[in-house]
Amino acid sequence: MDHAKDAAYLDLASAAETPVSAPPVRELADQRKVFADQVDLLFRHSPLGILITIVVGGIATYELWGERNNELVSLWCLMMLFVGAASHLLYRAYYRRRGGDHEQWLRWFAIGAFAAGAVWGFAGTVFFPAHTDAQQVFLAFLIAGIVAGGIPVFSAVWWVYALYGIAIIAPFTYILATYGSNLFLELAVLVPMFLIVNISIAMRLSRVFADGFRLRHAYAHLGQDHSMLNAQLQEQIEELVQAQREIEASGRKLALFAERAPIAVFELDRNGTILEMNPSAENTFGYSSTELIGRSMIRMLIPSDEPLLNSEG
Repeated sequence: MDHAKDAAYLDLASAAETPVSAPPVRELADQRKVFADQVDLLFRHSPLGILITIVVGGIATYELWGERNNELVSLWCLMMLFVGAASHLLYRAYYRRRGGDHEQWLRWFAIGAFAAGAVWGFAGTVFFPAHTDAQQVFLAFLIAGIVAGGIPVFSAVWWVYALYGIAIIAPFTYILATYGSNLFLELAVLVPMFLIVNISIAMRLSRVFADGFRLRHAYAHLGQDHSMLNAQLQEQIEELVQAQREIEASGRKLALFAERAPIAVFELDRNGTILEMNPSAENTFGYSSTELIGRSMIRMLIPSDEPLLNSEG
């Protein structure tokens, strides 16, 4: 039984030592599952983005509220709340109907991200020229923070973050470029560069997320293959053990037959040397097994001029 198991393990070891060209681990992952995980990560980060938007928007509303443009501030606040509520409804709908067409879910999410960015772009376009220098600095700092803060929320799919950032920066850059000051014109050049850097960071993060998801699914696939191989190996070992038992049983039957056979039975090697003999062979030829084992069967059957045993001795 132990010999059969050892033989099975030796066969497996020799197969493992055979060089084979295996694809990289990441290529074993199902790309559809990787994409679904990226979309799922976007929606998992969505509540954080909504919360930050509402909190920062409330602070901005308090700061911008004054004697002028209160109607526009109120309109902007309502727009922000509407986009936040719509994003929350989309989040809840996704988790109620989780699965299905992830490309469609991503399109809806991208529309929501662009709308959220457009609300902040509206704030930069309308409120920046109409307020004091201190409020302009506050608004510029606020917009820069909102753009940077979108990276951890939207970077699971980099182009979603790009839509979000462009919706904020494009109108704000236009206002800076047309404000009529060299300082603001220089800022209009620097702000898009700031956005490009952020998009490049989002692209790298998106690749990191995708690679992590690929590795997770690839190793899960390898784990399933390993379990299947173990099951197959166990089945082969059981078959070999069963075959070993059958061989041992056949050997015992053959030994019992030779022991009780009424005719002479010899076991010879390839050179005709006697290895074993039964009692009937002793009675037939008149020699004991100790006298014949190790001698040539051919010389016993075809003796020379001298007696067989004397010449062998």
